[in-house]
Amino acid sequence: MIRNMMAAVALGLAVSLAAPGSAAMATEQAPYAVVQAEGRIEIRDYPELLTALTVEPGDRRASDDDAFRRLAAYIFDDERPEGEIAMTAPVFMAPEAQNSTSMEFVMPKRFTRETLPEPKDPGVSITERPARRVAAIRFSGWAGDDDLAEREAELRAWMAAQGLEARGEAEWAFYNPPWTLGPWRRNEVLIEIEG
Repeated sequence: MIRNMMAAVALGLAVSLAAPGSAAMATEQAPYAVVQAEGRIEIRDYPELLTALTVEPGDRRASDDDAFRRLAAYIFDDERPEGEIAMTAPVFMAPEAQNSTSMEFVMPKRFTRETLPEPKDPGVSITERPARRVAAIRFSGWAGDDDLAEREAELRAWMAAQGLEARGEAEWAFYNPPWTLGPWRRNEVLIEIEG
């Protein structure tokens, strides 16, 4: 369930919140450039992103706890010489084939593929997401399945009106720890644009 996943996000954000005077806004976020904005919808260009990825069986609700534990174990491994890797935002999730769901943590920009520690868990892989253009819709509140489906439908309708063709399935982005109140929560549905 997304609430459980966000509770785990709190573990990562606790690292950045531990210092006096620090705030969650200090958490590094995946970079992008806004190409077009219309209300809650944006067209964005993302650069290539280095991520830690895991794919777990089941839908988003069934897989998020296990997926988050795997990725958190990778970034918070303080026994390796390089130490821990800072948590970033957002956490990306997407449905995959054969009733499974992927989860990705974006790696801090200070890392390259060569300097990033190799995962010990074979269920975690390091990936290089190619640069891409996406349509994104942002909304607040707790992101339940119905909320995500409604926002995806709204985003697809907007894309159709703009003559934009989707490339692949929608994915979700979640930004906040669990103590963030609904009106200040940031959730997104993203769809890659063809061409």
